[in-house]
Amino acid sequence: MLATVLLALHGFVLVPTQTRPAVSRVAVRMDAMQDQLVQLGEQCLESGCSVDETTELVARLNSRRVQLQKELTWVLVTLGKLQALSEQSQAKKPDSELQKVVADAVSIFKVPNNDYPELPEPVGYSMDRPKK
Repeated sequence: MLATVLLALHGFVLVPTQTRPAVSRVAVRMDAMQDQLVQLGEQCLESGCSVDETTELVARLNSRRVQLQKELTWVLVTLGKLQALSEQSQAKKPDSELQKVVADAVSIFKVPNNDYPELPEPVGYSMDRPKK
């Protein structure tokens, strides 16, 4: 009966069908735009360019700066959330059953803590009741 239940539950296991590529197409396109802006800026600095081209280039660089600042803000916020989530999951992570069993086995062979007061000389117990 247990095997039937396990086989029935096996059909509900979620498996990702496709993994995401490491670098998205948008990132590649943005890198190409950034490379183009860098090349235009270098050409303008080396050989000079008109005032209109300079103004347009400055405007494009400023818009790119704003986009990059937004992306950086998003990355920092997401990173902070993920780190907080990771710390919470590690703090709440209960010990596994195997760790509990090993800890119990180690405690059997461990020397107990000696919390009795130290006496100057060994004292025996005679099992006699104290005299009043």
